[in-house]
Amino acid sequence: MARQTACAPSRGGEDGFDRARSAGLIAEDRARRVRAAGPDAVAPIGGWGAPYSDGWEDWRPDPRRRVTELPGDWNRTPAATSA
Repeated sequence: MARQTACAPSRGGEDGFDRARSAGLIAEDRARRVRAAGPDAVAPIGGWGAPYSDGWEDWRPDPRRRVTELPGDWNRTPAATSA
């Protein structure tokens, strides 16, 4: 049985991209190339192409595999940071 999912579009990534571009973290020429590549990047999703049509929704992990345990300090900041 095929499952279809729909969700509202999010501008979260685009807003962050625009802020990074405005702050000079992404050069204008690179931003143009990224925006131009966008339609090609999302076309397989809209066309239900690979890998979206390859049965991934039926994948299940091997039940014999144990869940990896995180170290006790997994959420520790790895280096001193300044505000």
